[in-house]
Amino acid sequence: MLMEDKTASLRKAVEDYREYLEKTGLPALKEQFRILHTAFSGIRDILLKRALIHEDPYKNDRKISEISSPPDTPFQESEKTEELSIRLSLFEAQLDFILNYCQFSVEFLTMKRIRLLVSLLRYISWDQLSETHQDMTTRALAECIGRIKRGGDNLSSGIIGGSLEQIRKSIRLCLAGLRGLADYQKEAYKLDIRLQVLPKLGGDPNPASEKTAVLRQIRKVFAAEMPGRPFYPELAGEILDEDKAPQGPEILRSIIEKLAVKETKKSSSPQQAPLSSFLREAIWSMATVSRFLEEAAQKLRDNHALLQERKAPLLEKFQKWLRKMHPGKPAPVSYEVEYFDITTSSSKRESIAFDPFIESIRRNAAIYNAILSRSGALHRRIEEADENQLTAFLDKHMGELNIVFRRLEGLDGFFKRTIEGKQRPLIRGIKIELTAIKNNMVRANQKKHEYASRREEAEQMKKLGFGGG
Repeated sequence: MLMEDKTASLRKAVEDYREYLEKTGLPALKEQFRILHTAFSGIRDILLKRALIHEDPYKNDRKISEISSPPDTPFQESEKTEELSIRLSLFEAQLDFILNYCQFSVEFLTMKRIRLLVSLLRYISWDQLSETHQDMTTRALAECIGRIKRGGDNLSSGIIGGSLEQIRKSIRLCLAGLRGLADYQKEAYKLDIRLQVLPKLGGDPNPASEKTAVLRQIRKVFAAEMPGRPFYPELAGEILDEDKAPQGPEILRSIIEKLAVKETKKSSSPQQAPLSSFLREAIWSMATVSRFLEEAAQKLRDNHALLQERKAPLLEKFQKWLRKMHPGKPAPVSYEVEYFDITTSSSKRESIAFDPFIESIRRNAAIYNAILSRSGALHRRIEEADENQLTAFLDKHMGELNIVFRRLEGLDGFFKRTIEGKQRPLIRGIKIELTAIKNNMVRANQKKHEYASRREEAEQMKKLGFGGG
C-alpha cells in the first residue's frame, strides 16, 4: 500500500507539472527563443551592413531537418570572415527552424532534443564575449563587435549593447525552462518504468540483490514493454535508490516538491506583461530599420544628383521660365514611379516629391533611433505604455513604413530605368537596404500577429470564466 501511495503521489505531481508546461512553461520557452532570434538577427544585420561578415552563399541550399549546432572546429586566421559568416548564418537558421518547424510540446522535446537545444544555446559564450576567449567563434564575433564599438558608431554600438543584454537574459531563461522540462522528462520516464516495467519483474526486486543484477532485469523487461524507447540505466538506478535506499523517502519527497513548485509559479505569473512584450518586441524590430532608411535615402540622393546633373541645362531653362511665370519658391522636383498594388492586383503610378520624401525619411529615422536609445525619453515612454498605446503607435508607424518602403522601391526602379549612358555605372542600388527593411517589417508583423492571437485567446478564456479580468 505504501508503494502504491508513493506511485500515486508521483503520478499526480508529474501530471500536474505536464499541465503547467503545456499551458505556461512551453509557451514562455518559445517566446524566449523568439526574443533571442530577434536580438541575434539585429546584431547579425549590423555586422552584414558594416561588411564585417557577408551573406552565406549556401544559405538557400541547406535543408535543416533536426536541431543541431554550427561547426566549432578551429579555423585559420585567413578563413575567419568566411567561417564566422557561415556559422552565424547557421545559428540564425537554427533559431528560425526551432521557432517555425519544431513543436514546443513534451512529446517533441525529448531528452535528446533538450540536450541539442542546450548545446545550441551555449554555442557562443555570450556571458564571456571576449577577444581573448579560447573558443574561436566567440572570439571572432567579439572582435567584430569590438571594431564597431571602437569605430565611434554610437547608434550601432547602442543597438548591439541592448541586443547582447537581451540575448544573455533570454538564454538564461531558456536554459531555466529547459531544466524544468528535463526534470519533467526524467520523472515521467521513471514513472513509466514504475507503471509498465516494475510490475512485470515478478514482485519487488530482492533487496539483497546487487543493483547491477536488478538493472539487468529491468533492462530486459523494458525492451519488451517499452520498445523503441532508449534505456537510461542511471534513471532506472535512481528508481531503485528512491525505493530501497535509506534516504529514499526523502529523495521522493524532494522530487514531488520540486515539481509542485513550478505549478505555484504558474498560478502567480501575470498575463499582462507577456502580452505587452509582444508589441514592444514588434516596435524594437520595426525601429531597427532606422539605419537602413538613412543609407537608402543617401543613395537615392546620390542618384537624384546624377539625374539632375544630366538634365541640368534643360532644367535651368525651365526653372528660369518658372521663376518668371511664378515668382516665389520653386516647386519641388517630383518623379513618377510605378508600384504594384496588392489590394487591386494591378500596377499603379504615383508622383513623389523627392526632397519632401527624403526629409520625411530623415524624421522617421530620427524617431526610430530615439526608440532604440535605451537612455532616451521615447524608449522609456514605450516601456511604460499600455497595450492600447503600443498598438496605436505600432499601427501608425507600420502603416507609414509600408508606404515608405513602396516609394523607396519605386524610386530605386525609376533611377535604374532612367539614368543611362556613362552615368549608369554610377547608380547606387538599394536592394540590400530594401531587403533588410522588409525583413524587419516581417519580424514586426509576426510579433504583432502573435500578440493578436494571444489577446484573442485570453479574451476567449476570460469569457469561459478562466483567468483574471
